[in-house]
Amino acid sequence: MIRPTPMQHQAAPRAPRALHAPGAPHAPRASRGPRALGAIRALGAIRALGATTAATAAFAFALLAGPLASVPAHAHEAHGKPAYGGVVAEGGTFQAELVSAPAALTLYVSDHGTPVATAGARAKLTLLSGAQKTEVTLAPAGSNRLSAASGPLAAGTKVIANVTLADGRSAALRFEIK
Repeated sequence: MIRPTPMQHQAAPRAPRALHAPGAPHAPRASRGPRALGAIRALGAIRALGATTAATAAFAFALLAGPLASVPAHAHEAHGKPAYGGVVAEGGTFQAELVSAPAALTLYVSDHGTPVATAGARAKLTLLSGAQKTEVTLAPAGSNRLSAASGPLAAGTKVIANVTLADGRSAALRFEIK
């Protein structure tokens, strides 16, 4: 960061500027921070060197967008990826992974990769396989699990899970078994 020298703070007052266009955004000089003033000075220096408006705009974009480029796009890498070998669906405020095992159907509930407690939660699965429709009620079965005894689901089975958590959050999640 470039810090102004003490002499820059004691510069002679400038002549008043012309009024800006009506309706155009304008911030008084006193409200601009030192970073904004540094950017304004840098842009002014580029314009003084005879740069075109497009070149100045490209420099301004690089100056402002540079710090943002180093921020990761997703802070939670596991979001949306199966952690238990099942199928993941998004429920608005939480996610769930449906696992079809030979002896049980299990729904794992998480919030951006963090397990969500399922004590006091309710869930009902509607299984659609061809012309058959079956409903299965899941019960809490561990820290972030809801489960019911059932056989494995066939590939292509569509599942709608109506989940209500103990804290009141609810969602209808849609899965397709692969």
